[in-house]
Amino acid sequence: FFNRRPSMAPIAVSKPNAFWVQKWLKDHGIDSLLADAVNKAVEGRSKDPAASLSFYFQKRSKRNGEIKSMTARTIYDPHMRPVLEITTKCVFNGGERLGSTAVGPVRVPPPPPPEEGGEPPEDTPQAQEERLNAAYAAAVELINGELGKALVGQHAKKVLEVDDRIEHAALLHDHAPKLMVSIAAAEAGATLSEEPLHIFVARFNKELLDTAAGNIGGGVAVKVGDEEEPTQAEKDAKAEAERKAAEKNKPPSNPGDPDPAPPAELRVRLPAPVFPGISSPGGMEAKVRMTNFQLMGKRDRPYKESLPQLVRVHKKMGELLREKFPDDAAAGAPLDDGSYGCRFETADEVFAFLGEAVGACELSLGDDVTVLLTMSATGFFKENTGEVGSYMYSPEEGADVEADAWPEWVVGLLGKHSCVSAVVDPVAREDYETWRKLRQ
Repeated sequence: FFNRRPSMAPIAVSKPNAFWVQKWLKDHGIDSLLADAVNKAVEGRSKDPAASLSFYFQKRSKRNGEIKSMTARTIYDPHMRPVLEITTKCVFNGGERLGSTAVGPVRVPPPPPPEEGGEPPEDTPQAQEERLNAAYAAAVELINGELGKALVGQHAKKVLEVDDRIEHAALLHDHAPKLMVSIAAAEAGATLSEEPLHIFVARFNKELLDTAAGNIGGGVAVKVGDEEEPTQAEKDAKAEAERKAAEKNKPPSNPGDPDPAPPAELRVRLPAPVFPGISSPGGMEAKVRMTNFQLMGKRDRPYKESLPQLVRVHKKMGELLREKFPDDAAAGAPLDDGSYGCRFETADEVFAFLGEAVGACELSLGDDVTVLLTMSATGFFKENTGEVGSYMYSPEEGADVEADAWPEWVVGLLGKHSCVSAVVDPVAREDYETWRKLRQ
């Protein structure tokens, strides 16, 4: 019955990229989400765990509150006057929920202007009724069509984004009921927030005012209108009035009271200066694959003290390199960035050399001078290609560390060399799981 050739090869299905899987799990907090869902089901002693879990995830959906549809129709109030009814439905727990039903009048456009040279037409009650009916028909058509479709997918609680979309969609339509549509969407947001409309709008306005200074570039007061600059006499009178008010409100003091404590001294923390040290090109071709061992001064130490120390150590490093590698003419010559190229086999040898140079200057490595270690782990990270058992880090030639054990290796390195005061890029950029373990 099936026309299939026996020799037809099976379709190859590519496996998901492990790094992107880790990133997706981390970005969406899947671990904590699953844990919370299970805890809620256990706490409620649910007899239908699948339904409980399903309800929990639907309730946590970020789509809850998205506008699913907005429709309008013309109805009549108790006085038989036409009004516009706008119904907003939103996504809620996997289904839909009535967000709001807003009712209000539509602004009727004025009568058309008279023709050039002619007299204005008589605005009879029949003409007014025709304009009224036409205005309501146009509003219903706009909301059920272009304007309503433009709001589908917008979150009802995000008032500013909804209003921007309303303004853009109604740009080419004169007398569009933008205010009514905005109120209908805001009422849906208030319903989903389970609070009255005036509280919802007031809270949004407060958030807008709190962030307005940043939105307009700093909130600098701008002089508007024809305000005049106060004279110097007015400024002096105002300052004197403020001084007298402060003196009047000052609490009385007894002669035996101790003097008030002086204000606490403001300490300014100086950043630690960084100086070139030993650098490696990195990558799998280098023996030491960590790219930079830079010299750092102590934090909060005056620059006039720490910078001369770093300069002395840097010069001493060049002298020692020329002594250790006499056959290499470039050994003691700084590179373009001021650092010396790495001639050592291991990172331990680099740290030992730095300790020797610092000690020769009668300083202490780890106290007077520390090390900023740039590991650039992405350069010596081996991905799992299917042939290798696991992901590996190879910080030195002949040293392979599995990714699961890499955080312990880094901690061990820092414990062995306490002179390291800062580390840069200790984990490959795409290895999210190891980043998480190292932070823990």
